[in-house]
Amino acid sequence: MSTPSIARPTSLKFSRSPIFITGKNNTVSTDDLYSMNFELYLYGGLRTAVPIDPNYELQKDYAVNRTINFELSNLIKDYFSHTPSIYNSVGIVESPEGEIAWVNYIGTWTYSNAGGSPTTASHTSGNTYAFLSTEGWSPIPDYNNPNYTGYPYFVSRPRYVMPDAYEVLPISNFGTSAVNRLEIVWSDGEQGNFEWSGGFQPPNYSLYAERAVCYWGVGPQNLNDLLELDSLLKPENHECGESYVLNFYNDLDELVHSETYTLTCECKYTPYQIAFVNRYGMMDYMTWFKRSDEEIAFTTDTYKASIYQDGFTSASVESRVYTDFNINGRKSVTLNSDWVDEVYKYVLEDILMSKEVWILEGADWLAVNPERSTLNMKKEVNEKMINYTMKFTYAVDDRPLIR
Repeated sequence: MSTPSIARPTSLKFSRSPIFITGKNNTVSTDDLYSMNFELYLYGGLRTAVPIDPNYELQKDYAVNRTINFELSNLIKDYFSHTPSIYNSVGIVESPEGEIAWVNYIGTWTYSNAGGSPTTASHTSGNTYAFLSTEGWSPIPDYNNPNYTGYPYFVSRPRYVMPDAYEVLPISNFGTSAVNRLEIVWSDGEQGNFEWSGGFQPPNYSLYAERAVCYWGVGPQNLNDLLELDSLLKPENHECGESYVLNFYNDLDELVHSETYTLTCECKYTPYQIAFVNRYGMMDYMTWFKRSDEEIAFTTDTYKASIYQDGFTSASVESRVYTDFNINGRKSVTLNSDWVDEVYKYVLEDILMSKEVWILEGADWLAVNPERSTLNMKKEVNEKMINYTMKFTYAVDDRPLIR
């Protein structure tokens, strides 16, 4: 006896890479697969809370080599939304609504078992086969978009931050063992290692989409604002140039990730903080410390007026023959990173691949577009000291209304 088999995601998938659901029935030469259909649901919250109405209904009445294949990423990617303002969170908070989605599919297929009469049966039901997705992407060589089961949802690198800067890290909160303890180790050698977990616990996942990945407020000011944190651990009691290592442990007390922050002061230039949606589909941040150059590009339309003249009147040069209208401008800023590690080439790749990038001005995040051209991915063996320059153009006009 032979029945169809289904290939499907089993853990988190990235919606900007191919996502396949494939039915196959070819155990013996007389098997066949005639059709396959399903309703596709995209939603947040509890996995069991499947909406009444599907987002899409899909059906194929033909098979290729007794295989029917659906590619879902173009349907899923429209679900997602992001906000950079989560950067100043204190403690551990769940992902904002719209950043992670349940993808659930319920349907049937019609097939022949070893040449027998066509049989129609369910291939999925309820929420058993629902999987999580973010607006991420899989780089070369992961063309098949493997299920992501790691802990960090960012490119790990030495992070350089202003002493009063906010920053959060997205960390996995689901799977076989969630992260539940943070160890902070300062570089000055006087305080030694400090462990602290009270009140800094992620919310219970319990198949709740927004809790699958939680943001940990571990930037200098996030930690300063955390009332329960021991004062010896707070960055406000440390000097520029000092660094702290964050060691994340799971509930098996295994070290699963480490990230280093260095308090960096800049006495000459004005640092800029950039936020972007990274390759994992989560918010990420980078501070650009060195020289910045601002410019504004103006646009306008022009018409030529007809100026009346006669034999008794001299033409007035105060009257316009050529008149500009619809005048507007778009600002841009060119930033320099300061000296960074080689791994930052992947961070720059994330920024250039991101559809959503922001720049922090005062307390406001303003949408910008990076100048997307060729990125020279620098290597320490070639460059010795690595610095990146990138131009960002504001995604809004300088004047919201044209009059």
